[in-house]
Amino acid sequence: MIIETTNSIYEVRRDEKRFRRIHEFGPADVEFPVGRWFPFHRMTEPDPGEPVRFFWVIAQTGRVSRIGMCETSPIVRVLPDDETSVESYVATRRAGSAHR
Repeated sequence: MIIETTNSIYEVRRDEKRFRRIHEFGPADVEFPVGRWFPFHRMTEPDPGEPVRFFWVIAQTGRVSRIGMCETSPIVRVLPDDETSVESYVATRRAGSAHR
């Protein structure tokens, strides 16, 4: 799926439990480099107007874990899988942001 926030566009592959930022519009809302895939253990439901949160295990000892969390800026739009290709969506958004 593609998630567009107020500052970035993300590609999320829920079945593979990984995400990446694929475009940014201004100041980064998170410190993840564009294009690199990051694994996650769980994510919140992507609801427009709300941020999405990704969680992952940093370290685990027995039944105790240290958890990492990333929170995006508020979501503007969510496109489900197969609705459009990532490349065509980003190209369209880049063209639109060039005219702002």
